[in-house]
Amino acid sequence: MRFREHKQIAAVILAVIIAVALIASLLKTGDGPAGLKENLQGAASYVTEPVSKAADGIRKGFGGIFRFKELTAENQRLIEETDRLKQENAGLALKREEKEELEELSQVFHYDAARENDLQAADIIAMDYSNWEGVFTINKGSEEGIRTGCTVVSGDGLVGKITEVSKRTAKVAMLLSDNNKISFRTAGEKGRTGVLQSDGGKGLKGYLLEEGESVSKGDTLMTSGIGLYAKGIKIGRITDVEKKTGTQRVVVEAEPAVSFFQLRKVAVIL
Repeated sequence: MRFREHKQIAAVILAVIIAVALIASLLKTGDGPAGLKENLQGAASYVTEPVSKAADGIRKGFGGIFRFKELTAENQRLIEETDRLKQENAGLALKREEKEELEELSQVFHYDAARENDLQAADIIAMDYSNWEGVFTINKGSEEGIRTGCTVVSGDGLVGKITEVSKRTAKVAMLLSDNNKISFRTAGEKGRTGVLQSDGGKGLKGYLLEEGESVSKGDTLMTSGIGLYAKGIKIGRITDVEKKTGTQRVVVEAEPAVSFFQLRKVAVIL
C-alpha cells in the first residue's frame, strides 16, 4: 500500500512540472490573450485530470488504512470477548465439579464413625503421580484439630490415615501403603474377620483370621474397628478367594472402593 501511495504522489509532482513547462511554451508562441486562454484551459484540463485521479487514489488509500484499523480493533474486541466467555465457562465447570465433589463427600455421614465424631473436610494439595508411594498432602492441619492416626475417608470409603501433621497441612498414608495393615470384617450378620494390606500394586491382599471360615467373591469388606481405623467404613470388595492347599487358611484379594487417583477432597474423622 505504501508503494502505491508514493507512486501517486510522484504523479502529482510530475503533472505540476509538465504544467509549468506548457505555460512557458505557450507564452513563447505569441498567440495572443485568447489563444493563451484556450491553451491554458487545455493545459489545465490535462494537468488536473491526473492530479484529481491521484488525489482520489490517495484519499481512498487513507480510507482503506482507517477501515483496516477499524477491522483490526473489532477483531481484537471479538478475541477478548471469546476469551472472557471461555474463562466464564471454565469457572462454571469448576464450580459444577466442586459441587459434585462436595455432594460425594457428604456420603461419609452414612458411616457410624462420621456421625459420632467431628469431621474436617480438606483438599488434596500434593500427590506424586510419577513415583507412587501411597502418600499425599491435605490443606488442613493441627489448627483444625487434625492429629496423627486420624482416619481419612471419601464418599466412596476408606482412604487411609494421618501420619504427619503441621499447623496448616497433614500427610495421609493411603491404605495401599506397603506398611499399612487393615483389620476388616465382611458385611452382613455373619461377618468374617481378617487382615488386608497392599498387594504391591493398586489392590489389596489378605486372609481370614479364623481357619475353616469362608467368604465369597463380591463380598463387601468394612473396617472392623480393631486397630488403626474407625469402625464401619467401606474398604472394598473381594475379587478372588483361594484356600491354601494343606491348610484351612483362606486367602482373599480385594479391590479398594476408592479411586485414589481421582481424589480431590477428603474428610478426616477427628
